[in-house]
Amino acid sequence: MKRSKRDEVLELLRRELASGRYPAESLLPSENELREQWGISRNTIREAVSVLVQEGLVERRRGSGTRVVATESTLRSCLLIVRTTGDLYERQAQDLQRYLQERGVIPMILPLPDDGEAAIIDLRSGLRYASAHRMDGLIVHGLPNEVREFLTTARSTLSTVIVNEGVSDLPHAVNQIVADHFRGARLATHHLRKLGHERILAVIHRYNFLSPGRAIHQARGVYGDLIRGYIEGLDGESPHYHFIDREFLDSQDVEGLRRQLRGPRRPTAIFAVGDYRAKAVIDIAGQLGLRVPEELAVVGYGNTPWATLGQLPLTTIEHHYERIAELAVEQLFPSQAPEFSPTTRIVEPELVVRTSCGARIVPSSFSSRRIRQA
Repeated sequence: MKRSKRDEVLELLRRELASGRYPAESLLPSENELREQWGISRNTIREAVSVLVQEGLVERRRGSGTRVVATESTLRSCLLIVRTTGDLYERQAQDLQRYLQERGVIPMILPLPDDGEAAIIDLRSGLRYASAHRMDGLIVHGLPNEVREFLTTARSTLSTVIVNEGVSDLPHAVNQIVADHFRGARLATHHLRKLGHERILAVIHRYNFLSPGRAIHQARGVYGDLIRGYIEGLDGESPHYHFIDREFLDSQDVEGLRRQLRGPRRPTAIFAVGDYRAKAVIDIAGQLGLRVPEELAVVGYGNTPWATLGQLPLTTIEHHYERIAELAVEQLFPSQAPEFSPTTRIVEPELVVRTSCGARIVPSSFSSRRIRQA
């Protein structure tokens, strides 16, 4: 998740406010002092301070500088560990960060690598930092399997919430907010089956869920749930996959899809995990002279901004990531005394029907937005 210089400065300032370095009624260093300290332009610093003013954390006084309004005791902070591989993770990480800030919670953001061992090292360092700076909680977004197992045994004193893991193999030792990807994939595939399609191709990122010797249906985590949901949604039809090894389709991926779409038993519909992949599929189909949706129905996943770009709006799955972010903050900072045992809240998906699947559009007819407790 690429961040602007302004956001980086904003995080530094929020972190120092949360640490108590600048107590209430004290003055922040001047723009020139911060520029010399951090080597960042005055305009960037001014933009970041303006955000703090809007949030009510500081106020500008003409002729006397920028005064800190909030005391250390009124500020809440958390360690936000995010996984940013893929547009699904990126969108949710952005929603989490925005919602925390809107609720007066200062997040320290630590990007999480895909490699499990490296992620555990970073997580240990993050936990030590959060404890040393008396942070109020920990939100972990998107977990490699090794990190999930580490968190179930780690003896952290921080209130912890896990966001967006696979439903099928959830840990039970921590609080969780989960998007139900099994139901999302089943909803997308079943919709295509109801439209009469039998040969439905799934375009999905391999990531690291297919370890040597493991069958596809044994995949773990989010992508394991996606595959199982896709298979169940087929209602007995044979599954067909096109796995890609990179975030965006490279020339090898494109050529592989071309071969499948030109074959004698080509798919009549495609379920692409990731809206940007679904848009790439539509482009490839157009290059081959296949009309979407008349000759090839396409359904994406995530309801990201990609879904409404271009002349052909994309049928896709909405997981209500804003609500997931809201629930994560509520669970981390409950208005009432927290429950004794960890809880899991599962946010269910909604099928957003647009032009790319060829269905008659009936607003909200496929909505299944519910929140259930596991």
